[in-house]
Amino acid sequence: MLMSINQKQMSDKLKFHPLVADAYSDVQKWLADYAPAQGFRNIQSPRQIDLKGTDALNTAAQFDTYMPGHAFKVQQTLAELIQQNRFGMTTGSEYLIFIDVGCGGGAATAALISTLLSSGKVERLPPVSHILCVGMDPNQEALHIYEQFLLALQRQLATLPGKRIELLYALIRDGVPCDTLQYAQLIRHETRHWQVKHPQLLLAEVNIVSFLDKQHREEMSARSFGAGVAEWYTALCEALQPSDATFMTIAAASSPHYVQRAVQLGTIIQRAFEDIPTNIEWSTENWGSDAVKSVSYSTPPGSRWTRGNSSEYTTTYVADVRHVTAKYQ
Repeated sequence: MLMSINQKQMSDKLKFHPLVADAYSDVQKWLADYAPAQGFRNIQSPRQIDLKGTDALNTAAQFDTYMPGHAFKVQQTLAELIQQNRFGMTTGSEYLIFIDVGCGGGAATAALISTLLSSGKVERLPPVSHILCVGMDPNQEALHIYEQFLLALQRQLATLPGKRIELLYALIRDGVPCDTLQYAQLIRHETRHWQVKHPQLLLAEVNIVSFLDKQHREEMSARSFGAGVAEWYTALCEALQPSDATFMTIAAASSPHYVQRAVQLGTIIQRAFEDIPTNIEWSTENWGSDAVKSVSYSTPPGSRWTRGNSSEYTTTYVADVRHVTAKYQ
């Protein structure tokens, strides 16, 4: 049974930082001229969108319709971690690897950058912040949109006065499980100039969209849910050797199935790190819960919802957050 909605609600509606909103608008303009996606704005109802469709039309419609709402769930969760001094980029860490799992058009990435730039938080950043955003999605059209969004973010961040954010990106064109060594090498290559041995690692997944490779789905169906995902996460951490890692799994509260999977996956991830045989000493913490929270937000210009009668909405969600800290011998 889900807990009642958290009574402490944010008094102000969340918005994208203006630089992130401009990047979102840039992608909307690009999609309007992207021939394979032509007609995505003509879809009359969200119910007509094929959420499993990997073609350009349906993927663009998902970005147009669902990306902002997903982003604000992540944005509020990150804001809470910062308020609790649990996010390294605002407590002294200069280097972050962020993996946007099942990235779609970049909802979690938008939330990360918007949160860091928000009033009261950007002042806590180091003079130069180094962030590698890794988009991971077997949907090639989603990765195409994600790349356009990251390029737009890079252009916008170049105009940021005072603080400097070096934003890099990489694309993983597979689901999980996949070749851990191959992608660890890709990440290390992209961060080869970083002057740090153990960067911070943050992984975020919204709505538990399956990101298993097709070849593994049949095999995984015979195993407990999440086991293969947890094994890949632990193997990736073994290969990358972060100072600490945070795993955020966010589910729409309107779907009890997604909520159950979010909490279950978080539990499996935590147990995997507790049981892993390794020379690295991992200490784990549960920073999340099954409490239903709500977030009120204003959608960015250009989205489906700003073309309707209202641009202000409220949605509910559950955020499961697990944290592991590494001690190297």
